[in-house]
Amino acid sequence: MDIVKHANDKGYITIVTTNQAGVSYNYYTNEDVNKVHNYIYEEYKKCGALIDDFYYCPYHIKGHVEPYNILSVLRKPEAGMHILASKKYNIDLTSSFMIGDRDSDIIKIPYLRTLLIETDVYEIENKSNIVEIEDIYDILI
Repeated sequence: MDIVKHANDKGYITIVTTNQAGVSYNYYTNEDVNKVHNYIYEEYKKCGALIDDFYYCPYHIKGHVEPYNILSVLRKPEAGMHILASKKYNIDLTSSFMIGDRDSDIIKIPYLRTLLIETDVYEIENKSNIVEIEDIYDILI
């Protein structure tokens, strides 16, 4: 939450983009995803951190639920969600960056910098993208 608040204070627009293939597998619904996003928004807001928007991709080619069992340019690492957000908020992607925790968070936009945070959940192959959380404060100029 602190990083989001710091980004807000520095004038950055903060947007969450997430793949939610569970919708296409019928593990949960779009409504469930929206409830989680609303919960996250409210919890961050309580701490003075504003997430400007949430984008998610419910599609996965191997899913079981129509119409969500398709290929989609919204699914990370494709650029769809980021292009939509950049148009809506007039974001200069050359001056922006993405923070993620896995290689699929490296979006297929050559000039969009991706910072990866190591966790115990995913093994990251693109080691040159790894940063420490504390380093992000220095990047937010």
